[in-house]
Amino acid sequence: MAVFIGLLLFAILLWVIVHLPRKSSGTKNRVFFAQVHGIDHKNDDGSSRQEIIRRCHVGEELVLVPEPTNRYDPAAVKICRRNGEQLGYWQADGRIANDLAIGWTYLVTIDEIYLFKESQKKHGARLRVEVLTMSRKTEERKKRGAAKAQAAAR
Repeated sequence: MAVFIGLLLFAILLWVIVHLPRKSSGTKNRVFFAQVHGIDHKNDDGSSRQEIIRRCHVGEELVLVPEPTNRYDPAAVKICRRNGEQLGYWQADGRIANDLAIGWTYLVTIDEIYLFKESQKKHGARLRVEVLTMSRKTEERKKRGAAKAQAAAR
C-alpha cells in the first residue's frame, strides 16, 4: 500500500511539473500576449484545428512558421505545435512576419486554453510571447540608447 501511495504521489508530481507553464530565462525580455486566429478552419491536410487545440496544454511551446506562399496573405504566419500540427494563424497585420524575416526570435507558449461562452465545444488559445532576440539593427539601436542614458546619468 505504501508503495502504491508513493507511486501515486510521484505520478502527480510529475504531471504537475510537465503541465506547469515554462518560465522565461529570468531576463527582462519583453513579453506580450496574442490570440490564435483561424481556429474554426480545417488545415490543408484536413485536420481539425479545434481538435488540435484540445490536445494542447498550458505551457506548451509552439513554433511560428512564416508562410510566404499563402495565396490569401503572403505575410501569413502559422502557429504550430512542435510536431507540426497547426493551431491557426497569427493576427494578419504583417508585422510578425517582417520581424521573423529580419531575425527576431520568440519563445511562444500557450498561456491559456479557453472555451467560448457562446459555444462550449469551441476552444481558443491565448499565447504568451517572449522576445528572445531582436534584429541586429534593433539591438544596436537599443545599446546606443542605453549608452546615452548612462552617459547622461553621469
